[in-house]
Amino acid sequence: MGQYQGKPNGARDGKGVPSLRAHYPDRRHVPYNIGMADPAPAARLPVKLHRRVCLVITEDAVLAEELLARKKLAQEVAGRLSDRALLVRSGRLDAVLDELRRMGHTPQVVGRT
Repeated sequence: MGQYQGKPNGARDGKGVPSLRAHYPDRRHVPYNIGMADPAPAARLPVKLHRRVCLVITEDAVLAEELLARKKLAQEVAGRLSDRALLVRSGRLDAVLDELRRMGHTPQVVGRT
């Protein structure tokens, strides 16, 4: 009794594994993923966690370049995520907002803690 006997009408495929036909006599009802290997994993995206920084997203890449060209603002930028996204040091957001207003821009703050 210690060996697996299968279902009462379960046929074996010769390897000791019950056949799926015993459980699903009509092939149309066999789930597509039974007995199949897992599909290949999707390509992994590199992820980096940034703590204690503020995210500044500009309307276009030219504005981001203009911000980086200004000496006062370039000192406050901790990094660049894309052509439009800049990381600003956490305590320096007010200085960056003031400088943007002096430049004639109207920055919009979305989430502030």
